[in-house]
Amino acid sequence: MNKLNLAICIALLSGCGGGESETSSSVDNPPVEKKVSSLLADNKLTDDSNFNQYKDFKVTIDVTNYEFTSDTVFLKVYTDSNRTLYLGKANPQSQFSIHVPNNVDQIYFDLFSDFPQDKQINGVIKL
Repeated sequence: MNKLNLAICIALLSGCGGGESETSSSVDNPPVEKKVSSLLADNKLTDDSNFNQYKDFKVTIDVTNYEFTSDTVFLKVYTDSNRTLYLGKANPQSQFSIHVPNNVDQIYFDLFSDFPQDKQINGVIKL
């Protein structure tokens, strides 16, 4: 009896193929997404393309408005994160061009002299 059951099971299992059928499936494959590259060679720019990390501003600070005893006045210009943009001697009417990062909305300045009696002047310039 066991041999008969075994023979029937083998016959049934051998009939269950699992091979490919002759009919084509009607399931559509989803479209393949185009991969975006971040390589410069794969992303050609036009001749009129422009990329800037800095803005250029003309700033005027009139040192004569402040009462300094010394003729030598120094100017420090910096951002709110204490990143120094300019440090040097200020002319009586300091007009200069400064490059500021794009994410900066205002800059700070300090005016000071080499005389201990002169007070340090602090200011803010909104861009």
